This record gives sequence, C-alpha cells and structure tokens, in this order.
Amino acid sequence: MIDHLIKGTVEYGGKIPGVSFDQSSPPTDEERMRAWEVGHPDYLGADAYSNIQKAIDHALE
Repeated sequence: MIDHLIKGTVEYGGKIPGVSFDQSSPPTDEERMRAWEVGHPDYLGADAYSNIQKAIDHALE
C-alpha cells in the first residue's frame, strides 16, 4: 500500500491544480499561496522553516 502511495506521489510530480511554475523565475506570491492551500508548500525554498521562523521573529519585534 505504501509503495502505491509513493508511486502516486512521484507520478503526480509537482502538478498543482491552478499553479504552474516556470523554472526561469520564482513563483509569485499567488502561486505560493495556492500551493500552500492544496498542501504543497515549498519546504526547501521560501517556505523553509528558517524563513518562516525569521518572519515570525520579525513580526514579534
């Protein structure tokens, strides 16, 4: 069962309904928001924990 889920995830790739990423430019704020809404945040880029923590720390200053 897990193999099937992993295979489905790999086949799904990064296809997010309503969001297309052009590799030559970073995603817009709207594209990032849509990705979050469907459960696909960019954990290795702008949505990485360290960046989120910096934003929280800045907001609390």
